[in-house]
Amino acid sequence: MSAPGPATRGRPVWPTTTSVSEPSSWRGTAGNGGAPKHPAWYHNVVANPQVVVERDGERWDAVASILTGDDYAAIWARIAEIQPTVNDFQASVERQIPLVELSRA
Repeated sequence: MSAPGPATRGRPVWPTTTSVSEPSSWRGTAGNGGAPKHPAWYHNVVANPQVVVERDGERWDAVASILTGDDYAAIWARIAEIQPTVNDFQASVERQIPLVELSRA
């Protein structure tokens, strides 16, 4: 993912994160390995939600959004089903680990 911004100095970043993918979107955690702060790429997509995704040999424009409420709860449950350790990461930090959705533009 390329998310222009000062946190990554415009370098392409593909977050290593637990995620769920669908044909028109990607949803993943901004867990930062259970660190106390959000990862740099998260701050960039908040500041500039227009990103370019390069994954599995495909490149596409996307718009990032931060999931909240019922959407957050539903996606967190799906991710925790796939990778239960996200609950351990969440329990180890005081911040709520954000969930980011990248939707094809």
